[in-house]
Amino acid sequence: MFNVSDADAILVELHQDGKDLVIVVDGGRKGDYERCMKGPLREALYKANKKEGEGPDLVILTHYDADHILGITELVKEYGTGIGQLWAHSPPEDFTESRSFLEALKGRAIRTKASSTRGPDILNEHSMLKEDHLQDAAVELLESLPQLRELERLFQKQTTPVFAGKIYEGWPIKVLGPSQEYYSNLFQSRKSTVDLLITEALNQKVANAHLIEREARRNMVKARIVEDRDEELSPCQELQNVRDRSMSNTNLASIIFSIEASEGRYLFTGDAGVPSFQKVLEQDKLEAVHWLKVPHHGSERNLTPESIA
Repeated sequence: MFNVSDADAILVELHQDGKDLVIVVDGGRKGDYERCMKGPLREALYKANKKEGEGPDLVILTHYDADHILGITELVKEYGTGIGQLWAHSPPEDFTESRSFLEALKGRAIRTKASSTRGPDILNEHSMLKEDHLQDAAVELLESLPQLRELERLFQKQTTPVFAGKIYEGWPIKVLGPSQEYYSNLFQSRKSTVDLLITEALNQKVANAHLIEREARRNMVKARIVEDRDEELSPCQELQNVRDRSMSNTNLASIIFSIEASEGRYLFTGDAGVPSFQKVLEQDKLEAVHWLKVPHHGSERNLTPESIA
């Protein structure tokens, strides 16, 4: 696992019957690939006897948030079709046509002609939302969706949208979630970028509320520290810092997969949440795990006693 701050990037090397398999799971943010992934990946490819220009056998993009996808884009720029398979879900089909609308929202032009009439309509239909929520959501989508389109273009080969039951032929790798049904339920209007924007904006609303709550709580603790210099923030209090992390449908749709090894099962979770695990059909695969990639960076909204019992 690479030190990519609060992002995700993992390199996996498998050995079986004299064969080697190199897997990259997520790629962190922009600059993470060059800074800390490139060298170790080249070393792994060399040990696996890859030829010049050959990349990882498998690249898994658990979901397309910016802190997972940007480094993968850099990896694909370097290896392109030399990569064996790329497992990733796709953005809404109308994203290219909707990009100018998101750009207008990002620039706070929601009520101008440049943004069309959809901006005011969203605010009228979802009265709990504010322009700031839509702007924050537009910023998030513009960080990730264009990168996914660029990644698909650079890869040239067909990316593989995987769901529960998918295996990597000849190796003990199996996708446990999301199921096709769960994924479809999360994105019932998957062809619409606007619907995805609304989902993310509602999520931003919740996230902002958590942020305000967190700051108020931390200020109270700091005030007590001024009175009592011996008091410090406990690890549990510091963990509250992640409460503002949003729990979007994109997070919930993270690819959950397992690798069976001689020492036990390795479970990779992306930014999946408790609902994601509850919808896994093979519940026994979530038990007696030897190694767990904790979901969503250890957020308390995901890493619960229920999820690690």
